[in-house]
Amino acid sequence: RIAGRCTVFAKSDMIHLQQKGTPDYEIVAGLCLAVARNFVSNLGQGKKWEKPISFQGGVAANIGVVKAFEKLLNLKPGELIIPKYFASMGAIGSVLNLT
Repeated sequence: RIAGRCTVFAKSDMIHLQQKGTPDYEIVAGLCLAVARNFVSNLGQGKKWEKPISFQGGVAANIGVVKAFEKLLNLKPGELIIPKYFASMGAIGSVLNLT
């Protein structure tokens, strides 16, 4: 388990896992899960997750983080939607807000 709140602790956890001989792909998967856990516990705390969930922003391009969210939230196929223009959704919303 990699710490997700502090990058110093996360780095320390990853170095320790490398020294133990943990494969890189497992370390990266652990880091992706830490990112998802951090989001859910901090920003999603006390919130009801209604499905489908729209995953927006640049991190939606990271398939490891996508899989981590699906695992953490026990989502079935199709319950986590990544819009075609996921990376630009914030900008699109800002422009629509101006009009």
